[in-house]
Amino acid sequence: MKERYPDSPPMGLFTLSKYGVPVALSGMCYVLIASPFLLPGGTARGKKEGGGEGGGGGDKAMIEDSLAVGRA
Repeated sequence: MKERYPDSPPMGLFTLSKYGVPVALSGMCYVLIASPFLLPGGTARGKKEGGGEGGGGGDKAMIEDSLAVGRA
């Protein structure tokens, strides 16, 4: 690569971090904010059926025609 680009400085380990860290943070924020609206059931499902984290809803938190219904 030195032959092709002789005047370019060498790339260090953290050279791309000034671009990668903000992109990664914005991607994580997007996933945390948009995922309840993009997943099947949306936000109304958690409020209606009492599902969510630590709810212990069992089969109630699953879709009725899911293959996992009845397996615990």
